[in-house]
Amino acid sequence: MVLRRLRRRAGTVCEFNSAELNSQERAEDRASELAGRAGVSSKLFSEFLKERFNNLMVIKKRKILYISGTRADYGLMKTALLTIRKNQGLKLEIIATGMHLMPEFGSTVKEIEKDKFKIYKINAVYKKDDKESMADFIGKFICFLTEKLKKIKPDIILVMGDRAEMLAGAVVGAYLSIPVAHIHGGEVSSTVDDAVRNAITKLADFHL
Repeated sequence: MVLRRLRRRAGTVCEFNSAELNSQERAEDRASELAGRAGVSSKLFSEFLKERFNNLMVIKKRKILYISGTRADYGLMKTALLTIRKNQGLKLEIIATGMHLMPEFGSTVKEIEKDKFKIYKINAVYKKDDKESMADFIGKFICFLTEKLKKIKPDIILVMGDRAEMLAGAVVGAYLSIPVAHIHGGEVSSTVDDAVRNAITKLADFHL
């Protein structure tokens, strides 16, 4: 009954089409404006628009969070990241950590900043170049990343290769029920990297 009445009112209010909806915020503002002029609630008006215009309301962008710890992984992923950024249905953000933030490795986070990606820096670094420092880094990064994801709220976590930060990202994603996509698991080796790669494979939801 109410929707039938709304159809009659909305038909004389103004024309509403998908070309106007180039952002989620604009779509919501436009719906509120038209709802007020039609004398109905915004929620009811949105339901009407979805029915009448075959769900032309803008769908919220999917947020992809890429974890980067070195110049090497960023260089390999740069083209893919730029492609993701161009997709109107996706929103890309990057976690920069590890060697990116260490002066002795050139503070390579500057390369990501130069490409104007949205970056979150997590200050977990390696104390030394040894196994103990690697284990210590993974523990700290897991703790920091868990807290950061409360704010970022990604729809998917993207990791590449078999480094420690990628393993940590996969662990956190699995425990927080955030889908993990794993690209290029690395090469078969006799080092711990082999076990890390297999662990990420088990934890990830998508394998690219």
